[in-house]
Amino acid sequence: MDVEGLSVGQHLIEVGKKGYRRRRLQLVVRQLRDYAFQLIVLEPMAGTLRLHSIPADARILLNGVEHRADSGSAAQLRLELPPGPHRVTVTRGSTGWFESDFTLADRQTVDLTVRLRPGMSFLGVLGGDELTARDLRARLGDFLSSLDGWAFLDRSATGASTAERVGLNISTLRRSATRGVDKTDLRAWKHLQQEVDATVPGTVYLLVVLSDDLFAREADLWFIPTAPAPALPARLRVDLEASDGLTALLPYFEPRLVFERSSLGIEVIDSMAAERPVVTFVAPGSPAAQAGIRLGEHIAELDGQPVMNAAALTELLASRTPGSRIELSVSAGPAARSVAVTLGTSPSVVSASDARLLYPLAWAILAAGTHQAAGSSPPWVVRLNQAAVFLRGGAWAEAIQVLRETRAPEGSGLGQAAVDYWLGVALLAADPTAYLARAREAFTRALEAEDNRLSHDLGPLVSLRARGRLAGISTP
Repeated sequence: MDVEGLSVGQHLIEVGKKGYRRRRLQLVVRQLRDYAFQLIVLEPMAGTLRLHSIPADARILLNGVEHRADSGSAAQLRLELPPGPHRVTVTRGSTGWFESDFTLADRQTVDLTVRLRPGMSFLGVLGGDELTARDLRARLGDFLSSLDGWAFLDRSATGASTAERVGLNISTLRRSATRGVDKTDLRAWKHLQQEVDATVPGTVYLLVVLSDDLFAREADLWFIPTAPAPALPARLRVDLEASDGLTALLPYFEPRLVFERSSLGIEVIDSMAAERPVVTFVAPGSPAAQAGIRLGEHIAELDGQPVMNAAALTELLASRTPGSRIELSVSAGPAARSVAVTLGTSPSVVSASDARLLYPLAWAILAAGTHQAAGSSPPWVVRLNQAAVFLRGGAWAEAIQVLRETRAPEGSGLGQAAVDYWLGVALLAADPTAYLARAREAFTRALEAEDNRLSHDLGPLVSLRARGRLAGISTP
């Protein structure tokens, strides 16, 4: 570049280019002659992203481009990036997600610590009430972003149109909310799962439908899990005018998946001949046996709280943590005595009767392994709970696969007999003709374990359930 007509004196020259740092040069013209700068080097503008605590098997995407962690440390990644908005995504399969949008300035360093969680992919809101739809989108975004156990993934730009393209439009979903999901609807959900798995993946997909196109007072939240879980939808209805807002949804997103429970080691029944529950069984070596509780005694109080029936005792024990110390008031006649007991621990299976256990959300938490109990419970307990959630959702093939690969301890309490029993149940549900013989074999194995329990160490006897199932299977 030639610049002509410079007068004698001092001049400031500034050279700039988009994406590069400006450079200032001084030129002093002492005589009217030609001057030259031989080389001007511009440095590119850049900031630094530092990712920490990256799992060794994770996939890293920056603005859709895959990157690898530093060879020197598999837990960190350092990238020089141009200033501007960026999105970094770290995934482990479809079950673990970390996603962050950030804006980088020149010479700025952004530090991000990766924490993988199940990804809640928000596909958008369907409905003609645009004012309510905009408000609900914002409220859901704030609510989902605040959940510590989930990674919020906003896919609303394309998610709603994808749902409508595969047949899940407003009229179809409103009809399904009224009369239930039929086979045609299930095919549409399967197509949606395939589409979003390929384009905007997550762990669970959330599609919202307003109850009315003019003035919506309610909304249906539809959930489906990612593959390989079956595309079985679950629905929650939300009152948009409720005073508690969306906080009423918390128990569904943070379900109490109990993998272990406190164990006292007794069974009690309610009797018309007694005002309080009566002890009918004391497990040998259990905390109750060590404390001297005997058959036929009545349990009157627990930590000063009256125990009116067997259900009350179960509820009070469930509220105590394993290893805690309790005081029981027991009696075998008019005189009562106080007994101190340190509670033991029993592995446990999630309750299929829990009304707030949504199959897609529970599956995502178990599949991601983020539930706090998953880290401390034996692998067979975690897998048995995974199978229980599959059974809850009617995912028979997936339950069968998990149960066939699960090996639990033999002996008393919760163990292999429960695995065999639920395997038989899943086989009969999947195909009662093709798998009848296999189901009978599973129930027979469960029947032979006389002191094995179904849901925890003092749950229902597996053998009684297995005997009933075998009696109901007709001979081919």
